[in-house]
Amino acid sequence: MSDGIYEHPEWWPELQAGASSFEEFQAHQHLMNATLCPQPCMVRYQQYLVPTYRSQHQYPMKGVSYGASPLKNTGVLLTDDDFMTDITGAMWDSWGRGDLDLLKSMGVNTLRMYGNDLNYSHRSFLDGAYKRDMDIIVGLSDWGFIQGPDPCDRNGYECFSQVYEAYKNNLLKGFTIRNYTMYHPALKALIISNEPDLKVHPRTSVCRAMISSLDAILQAEKDLNVTENPIAFTVTFSFAAFGKNPPGLGQMQELYHCLEHPEAPPTNYKPKNDVLTAFHQRWVHSFNTAAPGHVVEELFLDKYKKSIFWSEKMKIPLFIGEYHSVHVGAKDDLPILVGDALSPTYPFFLGYNFFEQRP
Repeated sequence: MSDGIYEHPEWWPELQAGASSFEEFQAHQHLMNATLCPQPCMVRYQQYLVPTYRSQHQYPMKGVSYGASPLKNTGVLLTDDDFMTDITGAMWDSWGRGDLDLLKSMGVNTLRMYGNDLNYSHRSFLDGAYKRDMDIIVGLSDWGFIQGPDPCDRNGYECFSQVYEAYKNNLLKGFTIRNYTMYHPALKALIISNEPDLKVHPRTSVCRAMISSLDAILQAEKDLNVTENPIAFTVTFSFAAFGKNPPGLGQMQELYHCLEHPEAPPTNYKPKNDVLTAFHQRWVHSFNTAAPGHVVEELFLDKYKKSIFWSEKMKIPLFIGEYHSVHVGAKDDLPILVGDALSPTYPFFLGYNFFEQRP
């Protein structure tokens, strides 16, 4: 699974390197020699046609922002921040520390992930989450945007080529199953970028960066024929306020206006794919905040339910990508957002991902 299929792919013609599961390899070996390898219990994967976060049968998201850096001392550099790999199973899997089992026992049903190393497969992690009935929200790495050898910030944030190569690699290494035609059902949403309103300079380039990235993602899906178990797309904005616009919501409104006319300024980009239809069919909104629950209600949730995003024209749900106010006690504050996720007052609010602030 880790070596042989790369050296002799013809020995496993029905399997894919980096994308097929442990059980699928075991089933192959069992057929070759049943005395050496027992028959596995195969996972039955759910199938659906509408992104889970856009369906009518969604349960409240009670998530955790999972970035369990294995550092015991300060000043130590982390060599890799992708905690969805096989080797980091030493933290998340039952053969290691058992983080997934612990989080599940706490009532967590969603993990918002961070690092995304294109050199590694993510199939085992997604299988582990699926077996525990946990949803996974992943994000694109900043590597193609502002870090790699040819980041798109060097050419005016036209990010199609960088994101296309990166995301196609994700699809080939565990994000999809069944010969790359179906998204893994544990994977529910993709964060195209985390807080681009604070990272992209000038900020007028945010639309071009995000729309060209969405265009690349749609193209990668099309080229691999990924059609089943569609996931939701989102951009996780900060809770900053620009001008007179409401915090977070103003950035969402700006991006939507750009999607309506991507060829016009400030985007000045001609998509290869129908990005506006993708928005209407597969988009969810998200934002990060350190504000207390009652402030989130006043400054965002109450305004969102009166916005165009929750109207007769469209019904776009939203979730909080990172939530934790360090200025009030979580024991008193957290029930506010839990209640909001359950309340008919905010039918669009999916829930939150708790973010552990470092002291």
